[in-house]
Amino acid sequence: MFAWGSHRVDLLVALRPIEYIRPDGVRHPWRVNVHQTMPEFIRKALSGIGGLVVLLTLVACAGPPVQEMSDARQAIQAAEEAGAAKYAPVPLDQARDALASAEEKLHKRAYNGARNDARLAKQKATHARSIAETIGEGR
Repeated sequence: MFAWGSHRVDLLVALRPIEYIRPDGVRHPWRVNVHQTMPEFIRKALSGIGGLVVLLTLVACAGPPVQEMSDARQAIQAAEEAGAAKYAPVPLDQARDALASAEEKLHKRAYNGARNDARLAKQKATHARSIAETIGEGR
């Protein structure tokens, strides 16, 4: 046990239902009070509305990978403009294939897979552009 202000707190509070104990010893189960101890307040918030907020935040992170798809398309276009079709056709084709795979997964709403494929497409396109610029400058 330790004290927080005028309240007594049990260290195993997470294993028991939340209750607020007034300084005069009266117990109020499931009552939110600004003077509650921090562990109780956090547990109550996460078990109710806070848990819902965390869940919605995680779901929001799993949205369509719009930025990643755009980045991959721009990287492929930049690689093509740098002459990757002539100097680095293999990594450029790999980038196009990864982007096509990402678009298929996007239509199936497999957003994590689409995000990963879009990132791979961008990496391959950047690699193809680097090769094309290196070889193209030497000629």
